[in-house]
Amino acid sequence: MNRKTILTTAIALISVTLFAQTPKAYITNYGSDFISVVDIQKNQKNADIKTGNKPHGVAVSPDGNWIAVSNEGDNTVSIISAADNKVKQTVSVGKTPHQLSFSIDGKYVLTAINGEHKVDVISTTNWKLVNSIPVGRNPHIVLPMPDGKTAWVTSEGDNKIVKVNLDSMKVIAEIPTFGFPRVMTVTPMENLFTSLFAGFTV
Repeated sequence: MNRKTILTTAIALISVTLFAQTPKAYITNYGSDFISVVDIQKNQKNADIKTGNKPHGVAVSPDGNWIAVSNEGDNTVSIISAADNKVKQTVSVGKTPHQLSFSIDGKYVLTAINGEHKVDVISTTNWKLVNSIPVGRNPHIVLPMPDGKTAWVTSEGDNKIVKVNLDSMKVIAEIPTFGFPRVMTVTPMENLFTSLFAGFTV
């Protein structure tokens, strides 16, 4: 049994959203209604793709064929084909979607619904919403674990992170944090690290 380690750091972060599972980076333009596609080998922009109002999070499927974008202003998720940069599906989700991730096996898109305190689950078989999992107030990040069976979610409003089982679609554990958890990452040995945002007043 691998030992899980949590490291918390009380710092404020600015998060840049891009992915490089393919030779391309997909970058959200939150103040507009499109994402930009950048060739990371040539260091040049290839295209802009219109998605929806206030694109917030972006994720690339494990096989590199699909791009998912959460549109915070429209309460939707855009599904884009990486082959032609075209939006193939637009899926309605809960209020104020933030970051999102594909599950390790590529079966689901997991979207943090910040305004309704849940994770919405989209099936990649038919691009339909198939489940909603209550996770605590103001979830922001969904991070699938290397085991492929679980994911951790930050609950910023409750100062905790929660663990979701992707078979039962239920929360199975939670860890309180000293401040609201902002960004997480995980090592191949499943050591989990999260940053904390701490507010200060004068």
